[in-house]
Amino acid sequence: MSLFIPELYKQTVYDIPQSFFTERGIKLLFMDIDNTLVTYDDELPTPQNTEWFKSLSQNGIDVVFVSNNHVPRVEKYARSAGYEFFADAHKPFCHVHKQIMKMRGLAPSQCAGVGDQIFTDVLAAHLAGCVAVTVFPIKDVTTAFNRFKRMCERPFMKKYFKLHGGK
Repeated sequence: MSLFIPELYKQTVYDIPQSFFTERGIKLLFMDIDNTLVTYDDELPTPQNTEWFKSLSQNGIDVVFVSNNHVPRVEKYARSAGYEFFADAHKPFCHVHKQIMKMRGLAPSQCAGVGDQIFTDVLAAHLAGCVAVTVFPIKDVTTAFNRFKRMCERPFMKKYFKLHGGK
């Protein structure tokens, strides 16, 4: 499969069946924050985020935040959620993913990347050998660069939906 096509594409993280992870033996999620869990404006986890994390934990799935955003923003969110974090991760490079897997003694097949961007989140997960899950951005940034980036993602999204019967 293409490095740019996720194994699963859902509207929100809450639409991802927990069984998608448990049936694959996924023990750790490399979670993006911005536009995946909250908007860029939200500094703290929402109650819905907290419930979702609790559900993951009950299913034996841990979370580590891997974000390209800077330490102050990522740290505030991650500490409030109670999870480890890596800021300024430079995704799509996957050195952070590999470092975390090595530290935790996990194989790539036991990990998944979850985020809203094909060229950072999906690519980093796949380069690390992990499963990739994509969600639609909660509130997309409308700069010219982001509009261009989203336009470039469309062929991969279309390919995903074609491969999965439009779902």
